[in-house]
Amino acid sequence: MNDFEQYPIEAKDDFIKKISQANPINAVAELIWNGLDADAYNVYVNIIHTLDCVSSVEVKDDGKGIPHIKAKEYFTQLGNSWKKAKHLSDKGRVLHGKEGKGRLKAKALGRVCDWTTIYKENNEFYTYTISMIDENVKITNPNVSPIKKTGTVVKISELIKDFTCFDEGKDDVAISDLTDIFAIYLQHYKNISIFIGSNKLDVSGAIKRVRNYPLDGIFIDNEFYQNELEIIEWNLPKEKKLYLCNKAGFPLLPITNKKYQMQNYSFSAYLKSSYIDKLSEENIITLSELDENVKKTIDEAISKIKEAYRAKLSEDAQTVVDQWKKEDTYPYKSAPKTIIETATRQMFDIVAVNVSSNISDFMDIDKKSRAFQLRLLKEIVEKSPEDIQDIVTSVLDLQKKDRETLASLLKNTNLSSIISMAQKVTNRIHFINGIEELLFNPAYQDNFLERKQLQKLLEENTWFFGEEYHLVGHDESLTKVLKKYANLHNLNVDIDTPVKSYRNKTRDVIDLMIAKTMQRTSYMEQDNLVIELKSPKQPTLTNKEVNQIEEYATAVANDERFQGVKAHWNFFVISNKLDAVVAQKVKQNNRPIGLVNDTDNIRIWVKTWAEIIQENKERHKFLAQSMDQDVTKQKSLEYLRDTHKQILKDLIDEGLKKEGIDYPKEENLFQQN
Repeated sequence: MNDFEQYPIEAKDDFIKKISQANPINAVAELIWNGLDADAYNVYVNIIHTLDCVSSVEVKDDGKGIPHIKAKEYFTQLGNSWKKAKHLSDKGRVLHGKEGKGRLKAKALGRVCDWTTIYKENNEFYTYTISMIDENVKITNPNVSPIKKTGTVVKISELIKDFTCFDEGKDDVAISDLTDIFAIYLQHYKNISIFIGSNKLDVSGAIKRVRNYPLDGIFIDNEFYQNELEIIEWNLPKEKKLYLCNKAGFPLLPITNKKYQMQNYSFSAYLKSSYIDKLSEENIITLSELDENVKKTIDEAISKIKEAYRAKLSEDAQTVVDQWKKEDTYPYKSAPKTIIETATRQMFDIVAVNVSSNISDFMDIDKKSRAFQLRLLKEIVEKSPEDIQDIVTSVLDLQKKDRETLASLLKNTNLSSIISMAQKVTNRIHFINGIEELLFNPAYQDNFLERKQLQKLLEENTWFFGEEYHLVGHDESLTKVLKKYANLHNLNVDIDTPVKSYRNKTRDVIDLMIAKTMQRTSYMEQDNLVIELKSPKQPTLTNKEVNQIEEYATAVANDERFQGVKAHWNFFVISNKLDAVVAQKVKQNNRPIGLVNDTDNIRIWVKTWAEIIQENKERHKFLAQSMDQDVTKQKSLEYLRDTHKQILKDLIDEGLKKEGIDYPKEENLFQQN
């Protein structure tokens, strides 16, 4: 009777060829996984060198060994692994392999593969050898083992691969890649040890941070596949990699066609997905990047990697920021109260830390100078966030790589757009509140001039009457304004003679005309607003002023040159108060309050300043609440005074004095006190 039996490997088509094409590191990793799936606590990989070349590879583990009765099934019926029916090992660990590929991947290393295993049965320890040569498997009969401890040693010889990655003194890459592959497993099972030669794979000391992000799932054929991203940031420099993993987090395929411009950021990212499990089971994992669902998930994962990078920079910056706070040079003295203040502060920290790291003596200058420079930078961030990249780049004269990093960082944070939007909304709220004070507070109202002040303010803030309006004309005859309007919108209207009102007047002067273009189904249409302003000092609005705006409307309605223009015309007359007759006109059945005439495409409105202001408050109510800005009467007046100094400075200064409010002195940032 022979002391061994020989069997052919039962694998169909090109299964053996596909599996045995693994690179050396992945093949060694599969042999390590076999030991771990067998509940080993220690796995040792020894690379044997002869004449400065790798001659054989040995992987030893202290797992439960391979029962002799299972040997034929495990080594000949590949693609039908025992692990398919199980999810956990006997000791409760998540199993890695499920198709029996691991043992065959040893063929990727060498022609001859020998397994010497010790297993326990009926309180006795037995040993035998399994040899895989070419496509045949030889299994010896078991004998009682003199060593009373289970485990398996795999030795691969007659090597067929280039093993330069395991050469003595050049194995850093191999160790780094194997650390990536087993990082999540070793992090979860802390009592496991893997040795590559004398080097133990150390993830606990090598890991700086771990971040987890849920990703959108994949829904196909009534099946839902959950996705998740785990990012491990390393303390030491390593190649940046993203791996496609099964749902347990075991890497199956690295994504190699992505570049990451992230300085001083070493990471391994693990895209865990039950959908990747499915592709692996179907043996098409190598084609996964052609799958639209996988491509979409990879893009989302890369977006999360960038988010993690920004968080890393923010956390790293905190150390520098804490030092500035301690020495009292940090320009912000209190914690941010709103999401906008938080975004502004985050952008400042990112830019300020970039400045401090790129200017060698920034931290060496005296505290007073550093405080001044940080205050100046704060002003730039808050007042010109959209220009921050260009300003900082020109000041620092950054290297190309540093410029790209900063540009990518600022672009992906969208902080500048958030801050700009917040500033825009805050300014609008200040404008609304400020102009309300000027119109209704007696301290300002009596001296608030219609044309030189009120009208000038509105010319520069056409949004006050609606979004996307632009100024067409002001303080000009109706003819001149309409001529400008026609030219501005390339209308085929020749205004070579004056536009006349129904009283045959040609010198009607309008206060403001604003316009915007709207998309109406398949064609473009103009929305025009002609405004007649009345001073807040005028006691009441009478029929005289209403008739005046009606004359303007009639002039346009009766002018045949504008009959074919696709446009809506709204004529406004606005004052603080209405007399009894006009008050009756603005309340008509089946019409919005204020609409006194509605004919074809022309509408005539009578509005009070209180109504206009309330409409603006309602329009900006949600944004104002979202920003949660500190808006007070005094701050709003100060905003108007500073923004429109030439027309409002004296008016507001005098009004503040009447109210007993001291306006703060202007701060000169360019003068160090």
